Order: sequence, then C-alpha cells, then structure tokens
Amino acid sequence: MRPKVDYLDRAILSLLQENARMPAAEMARRLGNVSARAVSNSILKLTEKGVIVIVAGAVPSALG
Repeated sequence: MRPKVDYLDRAILSLLQENARMPAAEMARRLGNVSARAVSNSILKLTEKGVIVIVAGAVPSALG
C-alpha cells in the first residue's frame, strides 16, 4: 500500500527539492499558516514511511 502524501507533504517535498538543507522555519515561513514544528514532524513522517531518504555523498576530489 502506498503511503498517503497530503498537500503539505507535497509542498515540503517541493521545497526540499529546491534546497535540501532549507531549515524547517524557512519552509514554514514560505508555506505560511504552518509552524516549523509541523514541517519537522511532516519530514520525520515522510522519512519513517520511506517516502524520502536522507543521504550524503563525498566529493572524491575534495578528499584527495
């Protein structure tokens, strides 16, 4: 079964695609009518459901 993704989740996903390091407070400001805590909770929920994953990659040339 696919996890449910609502309007707020989709808006947050759009902002994360724009800038994956955008703070929840900035997302809340841009979305309006939503708190930073609600954004953080939504991101946590999306991560737990496997809708998004958080990864890091190294730049080989920077490591020498």
